[in-house]
Amino acid sequence: MNRILIVIPDISNPGGIANYFRTLTLDQSENIDYHYLNNKNNRRNIILLLKSYVSFLLKVKRYEVIHLNPPLSKIPFWRELPYLIISKIFGKKVIVFFHGGENSFYKMLSSNIFLRKLFKNTYGKVDAWLVLGNIFIKDYSSLVDKPPKIFLETTFADDTFIKEFDLSKKLELKKENAWNVLFLSRIDYLKGTDIAIESFKILQGKYPNFSIKLLIAGDGPLLSEMKKLANGINNIEFLGYLTGFDKDKLFRNSDIYFFPTCYGEGLPISILEAMLYGLPIISRINGGIPDVIEQGINGYLTDSQEPTDFIKYFDLILNDIKKYKSIAVNNYKKANLYYISDKIKTRLLNIYSEVAGE
Repeated sequence: MNRILIVIPDISNPGGIANYFRTLTLDQSENIDYHYLNNKNNRRNIILLLKSYVSFLLKVKRYEVIHLNPPLSKIPFWRELPYLIISKIFGKKVIVFFHGGENSFYKMLSSNIFLRKLFKNTYGKVDAWLVLGNIFIKDYSSLVDKPPKIFLETTFADDTFIKEFDLSKKLELKKENAWNVLFLSRIDYLKGTDIAIESFKILQGKYPNFSIKLLIAGDGPLLSEMKKLANGINNIEFLGYLTGFDKDKLFRNSDIYFFPTCYGEGLPISILEAMLYGLPIISRINGGIPDVIEQGINGYLTDSQEPTDFIKYFDLILNDIKKYKSIAVNNYKKANLYYISDKIKTRLLNIYSEVAGE
């Protein structure tokens, strides 16, 4: 197989792209290497970035395929452009995996003649795009005359602890009037934390004879503000930022994943992880989420941001335990089939071979 060089943030970073490639361990393959554009302590250091460009220039001749991983956002667009230009000067095949992006920057590309032409003649001239949803295929293709080959890919669900998880036993013990609703994300308005709290307040009032909890996991600058918003509402627990065994335990003890995000999402890892543990998803039509969640099969999606509009989907689950169990099984099977790291690693290796012309 041809040699592959993947340009990414240092995998010791906490960010989503670093975590993605840290988990996939593609660099353990003898023909694949990682090239870091920064490190943990100098994430935005211009000197370090210039050194990364020079190092890349010296090594690029040894590889046949270069894999870049920018979100379509302002800083990553300019930061990773030199890698792309150097790769094409040396005649290398280039894959660009757009890990989501900012709607505002996409609109800027669409409306600014110079930026659009630059995108068309650089990112639009690579050998393949990887995107996280059909909405991105439509939007990004509109920026060029003829898009390169496009592959629809996903983020991943961390299956580190899943071998010890028994969904059938969990469903067997499920009580019809006891529900743990999970919200796991950065705590702020864009991620819909306030919508989750307001919706839960309505839900409690509608089901006074049920034992319903809202478990909020995550951290962020607005944590204190969201705690104030939740003040006076019973059965809301703020659990902080959880990883590893603690996060695994949280998913096992949760019944429904509620994520009313208003952010410019790609494909949230938390949704795929919730599916892996058999949780029905209640979320919004946003980014690549509709490519994963089929209405009534894997959960429920809406365009709305109104708390009252999410309640009807909770009704469909809380009042129909058979439906809940059906969705739980669907999600567990789908996540294991498509979204665990081994499956994604295999798909990426096949994409590399196809782009390289093997």
